[in-house]
Amino acid sequence: MNNFTPQIILLTLLTLLFSTPQPSHAAQDTNRCYDLYNQAQGLSAQGELTSAQNQYQDSLDCFRQNNDRVGERWAINGLGRLDMVFGNYEQASERFNQALTLAQEIEDKQGEVSTLTYLGQLYSAQGDYEAALEAYQQALPIFQVSDNKTNLVVLYNSMGKLYFRQGDYEQALNAFQQTLAMAQKIGDRRMEAIAFEGIGAIYYQQGDFDQALDLFKQSLAIFQEIGGKNRKASLFGNIGVVYHSQGDYEQAQIFYQQSLSLYQEIGLTNDEIMILNYLGQLYVAWGNVEEARKSYEQLIDLSEQVGGQQVQPDDWSLPFASQRVDQYEAMIRLLVMSIGSPEPKEAFAYVQRAKARAFLNQMGNVRPQPRSQAEGKMRELEENIRQTLLWIDWQISGEGAIGLQRVERDSSSLSSQELKDRRDDLQKQHQDLLKQIIKENPQYDSLVMIEPASLSQIQKQLPADTTLVEYYLLREYNQGLVFVITAHDFKWQLLDMSQLESTIENFHLGIKQDTYSQQVPDTMKTLYTQLIEPIEDNLTTPHLLIAPHGQLHYLPFAALHDGQNYLVERYQLSQIASGSLLPFIPKHGPTLSSPPLVMGNPSNNLKGGNQEAETIAQQYGLSAYLKKQATELTFWEQADQAGLIHLSTHGQYDADSPLHSYLTLNQTKSNGMGKDSGSLDVYEIYDLILPATDLVVLSACETQLGQNTPLGDEMLSFNRAFMYAGAASVVGSLWKVGDEATEHVMTRFYTHLNDGQPKAEALRLAQIETMQHSDYGHPFYWSAFVLTGNTSPSTVATCQADWQCRTSAWLQRKFEVYQNYLPEFSTLMEIGAVLVVIIILIAVFYYMTKRDDVEGRRRRRRR
Repeated sequence: MNNFTPQIILLTLLTLLFSTPQPSHAAQDTNRCYDLYNQAQGLSAQGELTSAQNQYQDSLDCFRQNNDRVGERWAINGLGRLDMVFGNYEQASERFNQALTLAQEIEDKQGEVSTLTYLGQLYSAQGDYEAALEAYQQALPIFQVSDNKTNLVVLYNSMGKLYFRQGDYEQALNAFQQTLAMAQKIGDRRMEAIAFEGIGAIYYQQGDFDQALDLFKQSLAIFQEIGGKNRKASLFGNIGVVYHSQGDYEQAQIFYQQSLSLYQEIGLTNDEIMILNYLGQLYVAWGNVEEARKSYEQLIDLSEQVGGQQVQPDDWSLPFASQRVDQYEAMIRLLVMSIGSPEPKEAFAYVQRAKARAFLNQMGNVRPQPRSQAEGKMRELEENIRQTLLWIDWQISGEGAIGLQRVERDSSSLSSQELKDRRDDLQKQHQDLLKQIIKENPQYDSLVMIEPASLSQIQKQLPADTTLVEYYLLREYNQGLVFVITAHDFKWQLLDMSQLESTIENFHLGIKQDTYSQQVPDTMKTLYTQLIEPIEDNLTTPHLLIAPHGQLHYLPFAALHDGQNYLVERYQLSQIASGSLLPFIPKHGPTLSSPPLVMGNPSNNLKGGNQEAETIAQQYGLSAYLKKQATELTFWEQADQAGLIHLSTHGQYDADSPLHSYLTLNQTKSNGMGKDSGSLDVYEIYDLILPATDLVVLSACETQLGQNTPLGDEMLSFNRAFMYAGAASVVGSLWKVGDEATEHVMTRFYTHLNDGQPKAEALRLAQIETMQHSDYGHPFYWSAFVLTGNTSPSTVATCQADWQCRTSAWLQRKFEVYQNYLPEFSTLMEIGAVLVVIIILIAVFYYMTKRDDVEGRRRRRRR
């Protein structure tokens, strides 16, 4: 049963609150502490969770003041259990581990196994079933010989939940039956009711709805007798699900509403959202579109309200929108499928609320630099983990650790698989550390949820020659929506997406298998038919700004073919994550003090990359940094002043940990670390500030790829990291591109760019000229490169001489250094100017006085 799993956690947690500690020889003050603790238990059992949390904290303060370490452990566990109920898993883990350490220090064996049980519940809630089962198995032998059988009942129940989540219903049924038998033996009505609900959930999963309904009602009857709002809310919801499954919509609605009312009264927002989702599904099945829309609207508003309280634009995990993607899809589909009265503009508004919200928050808020805030031991630890990851990557690639410091020398004997496992563990540790750095950064306190742009706001941002083509995939329904928007027009179309996934997979399979014939791939014709043909009559401008969704992020739109021409032969093309990002795309105007930074062939095995970088640099009147000169340190020294950044190098995309995708550069020292490691990672780019960068071109492999999960539209990739850093536009690649063909595309691109063509037109012409080359006709060679962001003509100045650009940039950097040392630099300049004027006035006054004196002496002599 869908709503059994998240709810059954609360059953065990709140049940455990009734196991009250009894101080043996407590003083009067200590007794007061236990009174506070017992009151917290009672409040929690009645569903007054916020009040219970405050009371637990008061009891904890009291226990600590009286140096009662046993009571302290109980209070910490109580707070941890409530943290679990509220979904604050990280805080709960900290509390439980603190309580476990405390129990071990005072040799409180009973307390140790109780805390192990809570940790097991926490691991289970987080989906780490193996860790949960291990914790339970450590606690089980001690509970079995203990006189307190209540804890053993709780443990059996916890193991039953774990088996249930794993789909092992036979083992789960056995555990719940043991729970029921022992609970009835010791007269524990609460655990008896919990066991009834667990067994009922198993029967529901096995399709025995009548048995499930009977058991749920038995459980509900007990909780109505002994009390417990949260448990009754859960059971009302479970009973509603059973009636819903049986097609008894009227009864299902009654029980869902009872459950919803109780959850709203208790304040358990996540459970309230869950029931609203069930109500939405119920009304859709019942044919009540209006009520379904109300439920989904309330659900989404509540979800965004919760998500808005936890905004972190550098949080490298999927945002709240991805967690509610099914609800957005359901709402959007209702708006366009309503019989007789579709509301596409309202649907478009929800599309903006559903897509790329993490990136929108990144671009719309202030831009703290997450890693630059780390200091002391945390910074040292972050650097050590990073250096170890670099060394492991070199070992896995077979290139050895040449040029890299061996942080863990004993790892050299590890096998390739062991190295990969070690890397995975370290990457997880690294990401956790980055999140901790963010958590401790006070700059994040002021962040807000950025509201998506309205249709009229988006249209105001669109130039007259541009059409926004925004897609949204309704995966559950094998359909898609496309919105075609200009400054003065709005169209939409429902698309058949039933073959989309397989077609895109076949295209990429052909790319990987090196099937590069001159013939147009059939997949490109099929995708054109699916994605462009239904709207081609509405594409009346020369520039198409495409906002992909889901799998479409991996699609080269330039290569879609109508049977006569590729799409890029007819239109300028660029991309954006969603229309709402249009107001936040930077618009830079670099001057001579913002020269290009061109780096190429750092690994000395890219012949085409070497020539490419040289040719491009010459077009701007400067020299490229090549081979050993193409160092990461040089990049960090010059990138923040560059009007254009071109990196012709190797790119490595890490699908499992996109933050650790990297671009290869060189080191200045053999044991370089930090910004001299020779590896420019995605997470490092988030520390960049590019105030003048008009264009970043990543002439490397897979630099356009990112994390795009089935849940949503969030991509952690090079292009988004550079745009977050301030770049107005980024060119990246969708797959491992060929060296010589890339050189041809890039040199032609810059030629047209320096002729004054807009970026999208320059890339279009370069791709057309490359496809016309006798060796590069297949889309593999030219269609991988995608332009994201500002598409206006480049304003990067050409240097008259190499020294001119370098000197200008050097002076600019020195000026900024002085500004960093003198935060009130402008004020001091003003004060200095006033002082200069005063000195001049004094000098003039002194001169006039002296002149009068001289004149007076002369007159006296004449007399």
